[in-house]
Amino acid sequence: MHIAGVAKLDRRTKNLVKRLKDGDIAIVDHQDFDRITAESLVETGASAVINASNFISGRYPNIGPLILSAAGILLIDGVGPDVFGMIAEGDEVVVKGGSVFKGGKLVVKI
Repeated sequence: MHIAGVAKLDRRTKNLVKRLKDGDIAIVDHQDFDRITAESLVETGASAVINASNFISGRYPNIGPLILSAAGILLIDGVGPDVFGMIAEGDEVVVKGGSVFKGGKLVVKI
């Protein structure tokens, strides 16, 4: 399975959700996704969330990733902060098998 869409990036998820549209691919740096954050992303219609950090650190239980997954949103986490230098706002990207491609070239491999 692969998902293609327009990348939208922000280190602050609450700012990003204001710009996301149906089918966009969200790129964030947000450790420990909480319920409210996840619900706000689901409402945008984003097709995937690529996280520079981990969705769950283990510090406390959270259901954010479960909410995203249940909504059919593809999750990729722990890609590292360099993703913000490899992909720019508005780039067309393809997520395939845990890897992210831009212009047909591999930019993130998990």
